[in-house]
Amino acid sequence: MKWTFLICIGLFFPVIQPTALQNHEANILRVGVAYEPNPIIPWENGWENNFIVSAIYSPLYKLDREGNLVPELADGQPQEIGGELQVRLKENLKFSDGTPLNASDVAFTYRMMLLPAIRSRYYYDLVPILTSNESISVVDDRTIRFVPKSFGFVDRVILEVPIISKTVYEDDYDACLNGHCTHYQFDDNPIIGSGAFSLGDVVDENILVLNKNEGYWNARNIMYDQIEMVKLTSTDEVISSFTEGSIDIVSPDWFFGDVLTGINFTRVNGTNVVAFFINHNHPYFGTGELIPDNGSLIVSTEDIIQARFVRKAMDYVINRTLVSEVNFEGMAMPTEIVIPYSAYGRTRTDFRHYSVTEAKRMMEFAGFNYSILGEPDENGKYSHFFFNITILAPTTCPARNFFHRLFGEELMKIGIGITAYHETGWNEIASRSFAYGNNSVPIYDEGGYDLLPLGYSTNRYSNILEEFYSGNMFTEIAEQTFIGYRNGTFNKYFEDLRQATTKEGFMAEIQQIENLMYEDLPILAIVVNMDGIAISNKTHVDPEFAVYGNINWTDTYSKIKKAPMSSESTQESSYNSHTIGETSSKTSDVSLQFWTLILPTVIFLERKRWARLFLED
Repeated sequence: MKWTFLICIGLFFPVIQPTALQNHEANILRVGVAYEPNPIIPWENGWENNFIVSAIYSPLYKLDREGNLVPELADGQPQEIGGELQVRLKENLKFSDGTPLNASDVAFTYRMMLLPAIRSRYYYDLVPILTSNESISVVDDRTIRFVPKSFGFVDRVILEVPIISKTVYEDDYDACLNGHCTHYQFDDNPIIGSGAFSLGDVVDENILVLNKNEGYWNARNIMYDQIEMVKLTSTDEVISSFTEGSIDIVSPDWFFGDVLTGINFTRVNGTNVVAFFINHNHPYFGTGELIPDNGSLIVSTEDIIQARFVRKAMDYVINRTLVSEVNFEGMAMPTEIVIPYSAYGRTRTDFRHYSVTEAKRMMEFAGFNYSILGEPDENGKYSHFFFNITILAPTTCPARNFFHRLFGEELMKIGIGITAYHETGWNEIASRSFAYGNNSVPIYDEGGYDLLPLGYSTNRYSNILEEFYSGNMFTEIAEQTFIGYRNGTFNKYFEDLRQATTKEGFMAEIQQIENLMYEDLPILAIVVNMDGIAISNKTHVDPEFAVYGNINWTDTYSKIKKAPMSSESTQESSYNSHTIGETSSKTSDVSLQFWTLILPTVIFLERKRWARLFLED
């Protein structure tokens, strides 16, 4: 019997040992980043931070591509009861340090994110829906009650907030509540999360390790044992590390245009819109009251229509293709509306192509007569103008400042002059746009602005229109952008959108709003950005969800439709030999091989003893 046992062991180990070692080696995901991957603040933005937060913290739900709620910490779908929303937590949830995660942590998380002093990136999603702390309460240890102002299709983004530990952040909350809040006070807090991974070693300032969180509710299905975030210092290092296989993912921060021509990467629709924001109090392209007509100083329907023609004329001389290909080096797409292509519901893709001829035709429709300006010069620019404007611009983006100057040159070809380009810091811009509250921002000569070129980023599942438009919800942003915009139809569409409870209803309203925005131009949208990310073929992470920091670390491919991959990426299967599904199948294959070898051996070696025992009986 002794020899039987040894032979069995000898047969078993050659079969399973190489596979076990191979799987262990492949279960480390290495990510090349552009910045030091710390400190980690759960509510701040930035790709590295978002990626790490998606690994360490879990929300109540995640939203898939179709806008469906996928339970994460929640147990099933939210229940709507008499205007209230109740969410039940899974049983026995724990933070990564082993302490219980219960409803009081969830309620605290939302109160923390609703505190303006925290400056959470979730604040603008939450505040119009959960208007105060009274909107969140604890029913019992596993049940949270929300009393939302509304809970339409678009409002479900509020359930994607990463849940933090009340014990860790309670003192910070009290300090901020009492006016003693600094950005740096959060840096030294312990990182205790609720997600698939926990903070491991900080090897040095350039390497951060995340370990599989064995206390995670779905720990057995986590795809990786470990994640290493490695700061890379040059494009040469990025390219060599990725091509040699020492890095599995290259962060989007390394991609702007073709700076990484040595590797193939995937372009993913981004969430950042670049646009010229219009002051609709302007007497020519806003109210239209000074456009040549019957001489009336009262703003009429005709004035508003004429102002729309002026906006269309300005729109025609935005060379979006040039901006996309030159300024953004191919990492942006032309757009006519302020809804990102990545946003759920975006369908319209057409835009007005650059045409001075069409722009002049629009100006003539508005009532302007080019004969009074004389002849343009050899570059097509006029020396006399129908009216002048000034462009106010932040100094934070040199590329944006380049194209707003280019736009000024184009406006001169249709009889609109530029008094000055005022490039300044946010302190001065804020006082001329954000700080007016519910009062109308004056035009530039009165202390406000005429055109304001800005980039603005939004949550891809939230309604960007709400962030741009609804003054009673986001006063600062509304006054910055759609200030003074007068259109009752838009108001109706917007309210209908807020009330839509189904995907179909949401889509119908979005399409109406897209069409109206295209025709009425409350804002002159220019481009939406694209993000690049390189993901090796052996890595089972969805590129789109990796960019947005919304990764499902347990079953990315089994429940989430795969994003389009680059040509190189599609040459091999989405799965590799170390995905969760295939690991299970390999285990089954090993077991089959094991018993196929062992059973005949045992029967042969023990046949005489078994026969003797049988005869004795």
